[in-house]
Amino acid sequence: MSLRAGIITGLCLLLLSGVYPGATADATETDRALSRLYAEYSLSALVDDRGEEAVSFAETSLEFDADNSDAHHILARSRAGTQVATTRVVEHLEQALRTGSFRITDEGEARLLLAETYVRIGAAGDALDVLDADAPGAPEPELSYLTARALLALGEVEAAEQVALRGRRLYPEDPRFVLFLLRRDPVPGPRTGRWLDANVSEDPAYLESLLYYAERVGAPERAVTLSDRYLALGGENPRVALVRADAGGRIGGNAARSREAAWELFVRMDGLRDKGAVEEMYALLPDGELKSRVRDVLSDYNGTVERDEDRNGFWEERFIFSDGGLERWQVDRNQDGVLEYDMLVASRVPRSLEATPEGYVITYGAYPEVSTVEAVDGELMRRYQVLPGRLTYRVLADDVDWGSPVPGPALPFSIAEVPPVLDDELLRDNAFRLELGTPEGPITRVLTLEDGIFLREAIDEDGDGRIDHVISYEEGNRVAGMRDADHDGRFEVAEQYDDGELALLLVDADGDNTFEYRERLQPEASVSWDYDGDGVVDARELMVGRSEIVRQFSTDGDEDFELSMTIYREAVPNE
Repeated sequence: MSLRAGIITGLCLLLLSGVYPGATADATETDRALSRLYAEYSLSALVDDRGEEAVSFAETSLEFDADNSDAHHILARSRAGTQVATTRVVEHLEQALRTGSFRITDEGEARLLLAETYVRIGAAGDALDVLDADAPGAPEPELSYLTARALLALGEVEAAEQVALRGRRLYPEDPRFVLFLLRRDPVPGPRTGRWLDANVSEDPAYLESLLYYAERVGAPERAVTLSDRYLALGGENPRVALVRADAGGRIGGNAARSREAAWELFVRMDGLRDKGAVEEMYALLPDGELKSRVRDVLSDYNGTVERDEDRNGFWEERFIFSDGGLERWQVDRNQDGVLEYDMLVASRVPRSLEATPEGYVITYGAYPEVSTVEAVDGELMRRYQVLPGRLTYRVLADDVDWGSPVPGPALPFSIAEVPPVLDDELLRDNAFRLELGTPEGPITRVLTLEDGIFLREAIDEDGDGRIDHVISYEEGNRVAGMRDADHDGRFEVAEQYDDGELALLLVDADGDNTFEYRERLQPEASVSWDYDGDGVVDARELMVGRSEIVRQFSTDGDEDFELSMTIYREAVPNE
């Protein structure tokens, strides 16, 4: 049956069953059948390299049955090469294995993909759990290879090497074990060279092993021969141009022409997008006409440059340049699609930094002096305005030479290993203003500070952008306040505090500068009224014990309360 015919058949089943995507009824056998049908369409599209269709069909499959392991697996495979989708890839694979309803995709492949992703993002312990020998569907030699990588990531070097050596013995033609062991040997020996000569292939792991060996072989003639083989087999890593630039400069003959050819090859292979390779190429070139031309190219460079230290196809750092100047620097050390640092730069000077591990967004005055720090904790956003010159935050390693004449793409950048921790106490001690609100909403509270002590607080209670409540502080305690209770723009309520606690409310309802209503909250609760606005209390209400309310009235305005009545609390309506 063709895919088109299958879709038509599926739609007919939908009409006959009365079930449609997004139906709210509990999943039925018909739902699960339709989910399996769409999973089959999705797999067919994935195999035919129609990625968008594969994703669409898989998502529809999950609308019928959210536990369809095949659909989750297909979605993970569709997005596995996209760094920003890493979290979703892990979620889909975990759900697929948790449900265990594989029919048309392989559970072993799902385990391998999840384990490989776990190793990449720094969750090697979870990878070993997934690769447990007792778990179904974990095939060899992939099981041994990923186990070795996971052990190495956990720091169990000897155990990792033993697993890799065993893998090389059992699978002597598999280049992944050779590559693994080669990367553990800073000076590769002739045995590896003989293996590379005897097992030539276009396998990506072989090509990476070949290039890695060529970079370290030492003898320039041998390095050129190996790089020729790499290019003939279709290798695409621009670092091969570095091998040729270095070796060509050490072989007798026209070294200048060799280096120029290597540079041209580097550009053709899109080497300008590899930050580490650009730095090495620039450093390799001796001063002269070629380096001057290279400097001009780099000084005008526009675009993105990435650093991929472990050469696995996922970057740890990304740099965005405009006219050779660094504008943005992003760091994703564990390659999980979640940025640890996102820095905006102008004229080689950091201007702002979003630090995800610490939860800060920092803006700089004159780097490294901090101007503002914003922190989000759930639904609460805090923004500190820092006094000039009071606080520094060095996110860059000290060895970054910002004044270097080296053009931006070739200038080595690095992040400090342990940036300082900015806790609330430190920020309060060095801030003159603290703003609070919601992450996406308006600022609702503003506090003025001096040496960490609150002086004044302004509050927007209804979020309309106008201040409704102002509180003054002395020695960090609230002492007085005023409030716009009806949000009309006029403050009609005055407040007095005792030991930081609200003690007295005074209300001027009509704006005549006379308080018609007074309410004392402590030490003893009472309420009083000035009915005629002459500034003299006409009536008051006192609490006696826990059950009695005494109401007193002054008939002649002299605050001599001639009338008095007692009401028991239980008899007061609505209380």
